[in-house]
Amino acid sequence: MAKCQMSATSKRVMTVALVCLLAGCAARGVEIKRRHIDAPFNEEESRAAMLPGGNTVTGSAFLRQNGGAVVTCAGATVHLIPATAYARERVSWLYGADGPSGMTRKAYTFDPDPSAYVQHSRTTRCDQHGNFEIAGLRKGTYYVSTTVTWIVAGTEQGGYLMALVKVEDSGAPTKVIMAF
Repeated sequence: MAKCQMSATSKRVMTVALVCLLAGCAARGVEIKRRHIDAPFNEEESRAAMLPGGNTVTGSAFLRQNGGAVVTCAGATVHLIPATAYARERVSWLYGADGPSGMTRKAYTFDPDPSAYVQHSRTTRCDQHGNFEIAGLRKGTYYVSTTVTWIVAGTEQGGYLMALVKVEDSGAPTKVIMAF
C-alpha cells in the first residue's frame, strides 16, 4: 500500500480545517474566539478508546424549522470522539455544560489544540434520510456530533448537534437521536 506524504504546512492546514469543522466554523457570521483548555490531552487514552471493537452506534440527526418542516443531516459528516477529560472541556465550550446533548453555532479555536485529538476519532456520513452508523467501536463513552443546516434567503441556518453516547458490549447497536 502506498503511503501519502504531506508537508508540515499541509498537515497544519488540514489540522486547522478539521478543527474548524469540529468547532463549528462552517456557520457563517459567527465570531471565532480562542479558548484555553485546562484538562491535559491524553493521547494514549484517546488512542486506546479508538482501538477496534465489536460495537456499533447508529443514529439520526434532524432539526425542526419554525414552520414545522424537518431538516436532516443528509450528506453531513458525523464525528465520533472519545469522551476524555480534554474532550469534555472542549465540548463544554461549544455546547455548554448544562447537559450531555445540545445544539450550537459557536465557533472557537482551542489552546492547546493537539492534532491527535482529530486523529483519534471516527467519521462517517449521514445517508439521504439523515441516518448514520459507526461500527467497530469498543465499550466506552463518546461524543457524536454532526451538522444540520439549510439556506434561507442566502443565510445559513441550523447548526451543530451533539450527543454523549455510552456504548456497552451488549451485541446490540447503541441508538442515538440528535434533535433540537
